[in-house]
Amino acid sequence: MKTALVIGFGSIGQRHARLLREMGLSVHVYSRRTLPDEKKYQSLEAALKEIHPEYVVIANETSKHYSALKTLLFFDVVKILVEKP
Repeated sequence: MKTALVIGFGSIGQRHARLLREMGLSVHVYSRRTLPDEKKYQSLEAALKEIHPEYVVIANETSKHYSALKTLLFFDVVKILVEKP
C-alpha cells in the first residue's frame, strides 16, 4: 500500500488526509495536535525515517513551510504538495 504523510492537521490537513484515504493510501500525520485516531509522529524526521512516504502534503503554518520542505528534500521525497497560505 502506498503511504502519504500530511504535515499539519488543521482543517485543510484533515481534508487532504481524508481525500488521500479515499484514494486508498495509508495516511500518517505529523502534527503538534493530539490526534487519538491518527498515525501521528512528534518529529518529522522520525516519520520520514519510519514510513518513507511516496506523497507528502505540507499543510502546516505558512511560516513553517520552508523548513518542512528543506527536510523533505534532504530525505529525497519528490512528490510534495505545498498547501497555499
